[in-house]
Amino acid sequence: MKYNFKNIFSVIAVLMLTACGDPKIDASSDETMAESLQAIVDELPNEKKEQFKEAVTGIYMVGALASMGSDKSKEEIQAAIAAKLDGKTADEIFAMAAELKD
Repeated sequence: MKYNFKNIFSVIAVLMLTACGDPKIDASSDETMAESLQAIVDELPNEKKEQFKEAVTGIYMVGALASMGSDKSKEEIQAAIAAKLDGKTADEIFAMAAELKD
C-alpha cells in the first residue's frame, strides 16, 4: 500500500509542477496548435487577447510574404512558421511580433 501511495503522490507532484508556468504553443499538429493557442488566449487579460491574435496573424503574414517566390508549398511554409512559434509563450510571441515591426 505504501508503494502505491508513493507512486501516486509522485505522479501528482510531477503533474502539478508541469502545470505551473505560462502556457506554450504546441505546434506538433494543427489540432494541438489550435488548442494551445486557445489556452494562451484564455489565460490572457481581456485587453491583450486581441493583441495576441493580431501578433500571431502578423507573424504568419510576414512569414508568408518572406517566402513568396520560393518553391515551397503552402503546407511547407505554414509548417516552417509553426516551427518558429513552437514552444513560445504569449510574451515571446509579443516580442517576436514587435521585432518584425521594427
